[in-house]
Amino acid sequence: GHLTLGPSHRRVARVVMATGPEPCWATLDLAADEWQPATVVTRGAAGVEVLFDTSGSRATLPPAQVLPQNGPEQDHTPDLAQLVHLSEPCLLHTLGCRYSEGAIYTYTGTILIALNPWRELSLYSEEQLARYRDQPLGSMPPHLFAVADSAFRGMRQARRCPCRSASPPCSPHLSDALRRRAAQRPSLVVNGTNAASLPSS
Repeated sequence: GHLTLGPSHRRVARVVMATGPEPCWATLDLAADEWQPATVVTRGAAGVEVLFDTSGSRATLPPAQVLPQNGPEQDHTPDLAQLVHLSEPCLLHTLGCRYSEGAIYTYTGTILIALNPWRELSLYSEEQLARYRDQPLGSMPPHLFAVADSAFRGMRQARRCPCRSASPPCSPHLSDALRRRAAQRPSLVVNGTNAASLPSS
C-alpha cells in the first residue's frame, strides 16, 4: 500500500522568501502626529531603520513609530473597513486619495464620512437620487442619498422616523435627503405625520 520513489523521482522543495521594499508610515515624534511615507531598510535590536520618501533622509526609530502601509490598490477603497491596515495614517491617506479625485463620501461600515469639497459638485440631482432608490447600502458608491435611502427603507419597516428619534439628532443634510426620498412616496405616514414633511436644511 506504500509508494516508494526512486532517487530519480525525488524532489526537494525549497521555499524562497521574496524580499523587497517594505513601504511604511514613519514619524520622528509620536506627539507631533506627523506621519510620512517611508521605506523600511532594516529591522534590528536598535530599532527600525527607514528611508523617508520625500526627504531621502534615514532614521532609526522605535517600532511604534513605524507602521505598515496598505497596497496602492487600496488607495481609493470606498469603505475604510475593507483596508488591511487601519492605522490613522492609512485611513487619512485613503481619504486624501479619494478626495483628490472628487470622491467626498467614504464609508466606514455603515457610517458615512463626508469631506467638505469647498466647491459646487453635481451630486444631488433628481437623477442621482433615483439611482440610489431601493439599492442596498454598499452596492453603490458612497453617497448621502444611499444613507438616506437606507434610513427611509428602515422607516417604512419600523413606521418610525430615525431623524426624529436619533440622539444626537440627524444632520440637516440627512434630514433633507430623507425628506426628498420620502417625497417620492408621499403616501407614507410615520407617527401620524406625512414623511415628506420632514424639516429641510
